[in-house]
Amino acid sequence: MAYPHFIKPTPKPRETVLSLVSRTAALRGLSVSQFATEVSLSQKGLFNKDLQVLKKVSELFDLSQNSLDELVSWSPSPREGVRMQFRGDEVISRSLINPKIRGCPQCLREDVQDSAKPPSSQMVMRGEWQFEHVKICHDHKRPLVALWNETNRTNRYDYATNLKEIWPKIQSEQLDPEPVDVTSYDTWLINRLKTNTDDTFLGRFQVDVAARFCELLGQDYTEATEVTSETNSLKITARSVGFEIAAKGKASITKALVAIVLNSMGPPSNKGKKTSRHLYNWLAFNSVHDRRYDRLRTLQRNALLDTWPYAANTKLLGKLVKSRKLHSITTAAKELNISSSLLRGLLVGEGIVAENDTRSDARATFEAHKLVDLAVVLKRCVREIEFRKALGCTKDQLGFLVSNKILSPRFDPQITRKPWDLDDAKYLREKLTSSVISINSEDDGWEHIHTAATRRRIDLKLLFDRAQNGEIKVGLMRDCQGYAAIHVSSADAKALQNAIGPKSPTVAEFERSLGLHNSGSLKQLIRGGFTPATELFNPRTARIGLYITESDAVAFHARFTTSKVIAARLGVSNRKVTSVLKRSGTGFFNAKGREFLNVYLLADAEKLIEDRLQ
Repeated sequence: MAYPHFIKPTPKPRETVLSLVSRTAALRGLSVSQFATEVSLSQKGLFNKDLQVLKKVSELFDLSQNSLDELVSWSPSPREGVRMQFRGDEVISRSLINPKIRGCPQCLREDVQDSAKPPSSQMVMRGEWQFEHVKICHDHKRPLVALWNETNRTNRYDYATNLKEIWPKIQSEQLDPEPVDVTSYDTWLINRLKTNTDDTFLGRFQVDVAARFCELLGQDYTEATEVTSETNSLKITARSVGFEIAAKGKASITKALVAIVLNSMGPPSNKGKKTSRHLYNWLAFNSVHDRRYDRLRTLQRNALLDTWPYAANTKLLGKLVKSRKLHSITTAAKELNISSSLLRGLLVGEGIVAENDTRSDARATFEAHKLVDLAVVLKRCVREIEFRKALGCTKDQLGFLVSNKILSPRFDPQITRKPWDLDDAKYLREKLTSSVISINSEDDGWEHIHTAATRRRIDLKLLFDRAQNGEIKVGLMRDCQGYAAIHVSSADAKALQNAIGPKSPTVAEFERSLGLHNSGSLKQLIRGGFTPATELFNPRTARIGLYITESDAVAFHARFTTSKVIAARLGVSNRKVTSVLKRSGTGFFNAKGREFLNVYLLADAEKLIEDRLQ
């Protein structure tokens, strides 16, 4: 097919189909509409990238298939719904279609190289300028500016006509903005658009989804964590902050999302709360039906569930919460129908909430399953009087059980008036009555377990343990209930009393082993503080006496000795040792004007004896 002869401009990098057609129209002094009519091009087909129209454009401009494909890839092509094909991705239409046409005045000015041609025929409209998420000209490090604003689509995309009108402003640099820093986000986005590649986590998403996510995540994060800068040269944009987080992947994103919630005053769904919720609102409302955001919605949902106490069946980002993951002290207290202050004390006591946790009750969270276990225990807990009644013991007996570490309140009595767990009473009874015989009050040889312990001064826990493992017979009094019915064999209790006396020798016994039983010197040394002894209770005598423990004996032998000890060590007679000591003039230990008969300082006596007897 023959077309009117006209000069055919060469497509420039990142140029769009409409830009090429518009520049051609400008060379002929025509508007796009006039040029399209002249060459029988459908303007609607141009806007919609109709295949037949694109074929005709290829023929008009003698374009190779690769050149045509490149032009079309930078030109938004309508798809189903409100989507457009752009640089290999299906993006939302509003990210590309806007009454406001933006561009870089410096790029346009540099395009004009031939003074013989109209400037509007040389200025190229770059495809990335249409994409709302591109904010700067990467080449000139300046923000894109609004060149014109036009609601009529035909007039809006008549680039040559509009550029002709504003050329004086472009040429005089009136439209030039101040330079800005190029951020990692800006570099990532232009490179992705140029190369159609993205090795970051964001490469899994369509470009408009990835860019929007960076922007909203960055806004929330900078607001919640107060990321600021003092000078323009160090300015950190929200988009760049969001990109630096998102590019690293799920773990980085999750950490940031959790930080956003923790640094905010409440969950995004709480109206009136000071929250950073730009991303939440976008995922929950603006893009609620856009399935391309589903993976990001899942990350946001999980981060919220990990930090905020959402109840089961709450609708969160389009899905119902199947089961509660976290409780706050406030929500848990409401569920248990107790005060928040009481519950906090219980949780601290259980180690579920830290004592130094300064978060408010509404924000102090913990794993929900822990409340389930705690609630079961709380339902069993009663006041002391009810616990004693269930156990069948008196107040004094309960106190004795507690002091012997057999029973203890489940919770701190200063926190709750119902600290006693009925299961503890049940367990104690069952533990002692698993193997018992039935007895009557007339039966001789039995006494209540509490009486047996106090009367013989036997540790009650020891008596319980021996009764439980069968070493002491247990009888259950028929006319009594609970703890009151538990009796033990008097003979067995007596035998235990005799068996549990101190294993260490008494002072007198140790004194005899040293050969000092006639002098009383050991007792004098102990009273003078020269050697130690230990007070121990002896259940057999029901008295406290002085005993020489192993450590006491070591202390004595480290400082003192006697002729009997030396004789035994050297295998000679006591008389021979005494004779050697006497002839050498070695005297007894003397301190504070007092002489301790038959007691020698180890340093004075032992070496002397060894030397003399060798």
